[in-house]
Amino acid sequence: MRKIYNNLLSRTAGILLLAVTTGMFVGCKDDLEIDPVSFYSETSFFKTVEHANLAVKGIYDVLTTKYTYGHQMSLNWPMDNDVTYVKGTGFSNDNRRIAHYGLTPGTAYVERTWEELYTGVNRANLAIAKIQEMDLFTNGTEEQKAALNQYLGEAKFMRAFLYFDLARLWGDVPLLTKPTSSSDDFMVSRTDRNVVFDQVIQDLKDAKDLSPLNFDASNDRANQGAIRGYLVRALLYRGSYYLSQEGTMTRSADYKEFLKQAAAEAKELVNLGGYDLLDSYEQVFRNLTSFIQDPTENLFEIAMYNVAHDSEDAGIIGTWNSPKTDAKSVYGRANAYVLVRPQFANEYEDGDVRRDVSVAAFEIKKDGSHKDLADNKAKYPGKWRRDLIAEPPQNPNNTNVNWCTLRYADVLLMLAEAVNEVRDELPGGVTLQDGFDAINAVRTRAQIDPLENTLSYDDFKTAIETERKLELMGEGWRKYDLIRWNKMGETLRETQALMKDRFYKDNEEENSVGYVAGVFFTDNKHELMPIPQRERDENQNLSQNPGY
Repeated sequence: MRKIYNNLLSRTAGILLLAVTTGMFVGCKDDLEIDPVSFYSETSFFKTVEHANLAVKGIYDVLTTKYTYGHQMSLNWPMDNDVTYVKGTGFSNDNRRIAHYGLTPGTAYVERTWEELYTGVNRANLAIAKIQEMDLFTNGTEEQKAALNQYLGEAKFMRAFLYFDLARLWGDVPLLTKPTSSSDDFMVSRTDRNVVFDQVIQDLKDAKDLSPLNFDASNDRANQGAIRGYLVRALLYRGSYYLSQEGTMTRSADYKEFLKQAAAEAKELVNLGGYDLLDSYEQVFRNLTSFIQDPTENLFEIAMYNVAHDSEDAGIIGTWNSPKTDAKSVYGRANAYVLVRPQFANEYEDGDVRRDVSVAAFEIKKDGSHKDLADNKAKYPGKWRRDLIAEPPQNPNNTNVNWCTLRYADVLLMLAEAVNEVRDELPGGVTLQDGFDAINAVRTRAQIDPLENTLSYDDFKTAIETERKLELMGEGWRKYDLIRWNKMGETLRETQALMKDRFYKDNEEENSVGYVAGVFFTDNKHELMPIPQRERDENQNLSQNPGY
């Protein structure tokens, strides 16, 4: 019930904020000349604690659209990688253009995602500014001031969340930290990617201090687990490789300082208590498809819900990334656009319980029975299977399954990675054993043997990279892991060669597997998305990313 209530409020809040935010996009001043559609204004809206709450809910609402985590940023933008990829070899639509590295600055979905994320940024900036100007923020009761501080922390978390996505997708982006108005100069330039990440990190540190330590049963709002986990992630990315505007993969000279902080913050989160791995790996995803909120392991979920069962605030999780399911089945249709590389399941160790949860080697027939797939055929993600969704189909494409962007298992693997990267100069209170304990907790839950703590730096690094691939399969992070490790191009080409040799060496033009990422990915270009052409047409100060 909480999920339905929260999402209805989020949608309402998003509508209200359209009236009190005067700027939505970076380079489109014409978009600002719109009469408000509500009776709320900046002067009349931020008067009560509930107003602040609604304003923050309106920021979350941006994450549920088709162009953010309802579809594109969860199931399409993370493609193609060496594990999962989008079905179809051509560039017949924006989905395939993006996934197969055939996109251009004019690709419409790229433009829409940019706009949605900056809409969220402006809502966050407005909430951050106006909450602090409220009389209750200074003169309210202790309860009112505590609530407003929590909402301020959430707004800062959301601004950090949005800018994290903008920076990892586009690199240098305009950094706006104040709400826009029609009198502003919109010819803003791009800000260095590292400066943007520094702002992300500072916002998350502020949010950590502002948010209460008590553990809320809801994980679709930013609590300490979400905030601290994203701080670890932001620090790790700040210390990782990225594509510079000079067209080379690089990382900051002081990258180890950020990795030290990541190790320390991850260890602090582990020590905090209240968060842990569930006993069952399968249960993590059964909870998602059963609409059971689990703040123990799932630290942050994007909450999907739509009363009308249309595309607003409802994702396609469980239709795009599920075994192909007959439309006439009692479960509803799964068109299964996300495929899993043939024989990927063989990379799991014998006895690893994650394999059969993650990889579905079957299709679902009209009568609900399974049709097994041949060994040389692409498989499907199994974590969000349509036949496990705990509600009857009410829309052929959309479901109300949440998208989880941060699990405790991910935090443990980030801890292991950060510790290994700075193993010779660890921060106080963190040991190399902490890294091994973290990865072994994940492996123990998977029912495979723990690693020996005598592994060298290189061997442990390889083990961590493999563990992330297996544990987080299909959850949207593999592509970005390969980019920040500076291994994207070579990995895609190795995968392309492997697929060609094993599955379609006698038919190079067309193949049943349909993997083309190794052909179309261009090094020192496709690590970033292009700046949308419409934005550059509106704002002459926006430069383009390398290669576009």
